[in-house]
Amino acid sequence: MPRSSIHLCGLLVLGMVAFPVHAASMTDDCIGALRHAFANDAVGADTHAALPNACTHLGPLALGMTWSQVMAAMGAPDKERNTKDRPDTADLLYVYPRDLNAQLARRPVATDQIAYSQLRVRIQQDKVTAISTFADAKAPLPFALLGRPAGTKIDGLMAELGGHPQWNASRDYVQFPSVPLGLSVDPDTAALIGVDIADRMTSMATFGGQGLNLTKDKASGLVNGFH
Repeated sequence: MPRSSIHLCGLLVLGMVAFPVHAASMTDDCIGALRHAFANDAVGADTHAALPNACTHLGPLALGMTWSQVMAAMGAPDKERNTKDRPDTADLLYVYPRDLNAQLARRPVATDQIAYSQLRVRIQQDKVTAISTFADAKAPLPFALLGRPAGTKIDGLMAELGGHPQWNASRDYVQFPSVPLGLSVDPDTAALIGVDIADRMTSMATFGGQGLNLTKDKASGLVNGFH
């Protein structure tokens, strides 16, 4: 899945309605579970496995949740996209801070002054099949990324994980060939800024991005909202 970066990302509610495992306790063990999963990976092996259970959560969401569970945990998204060729699929976008639109309406700013993080969710046939986050340090997410805070140095994390990571040319995205997991990296600071997880490799490969459409005040040219 060649890509130069993922621009995307989650809410404060941590209680997941009618879901079997608590997110916080699961993500605490994610790095160890991945290290164990990667221990027997062979270079160039064409084997695909599911993510360890400890890594299937990002914030209040988890792979396999239903639409109603997502709405109970997150509320309505800032954007929802459905396509005619995939009537059973919806892509949801949640922006942080959650009141960013209200903030911009009260105090419009220049485009280069906007700071926000994102969480994206794909729901297919009433199940979450992919989750993606992208974190801005100026508008941090209220949850960890695979049990690590955004801004964690990527070199140390890679040493913990092991396996055979595959980097893109610009060194801002790394994925693992044996599991549906990708990490976004700030190439200037070598810090973890995003995570993509999916139920299978094909879900990861087809999960495209969606950005914000900014609105501007005609008189000042300042950004006063998004849609």
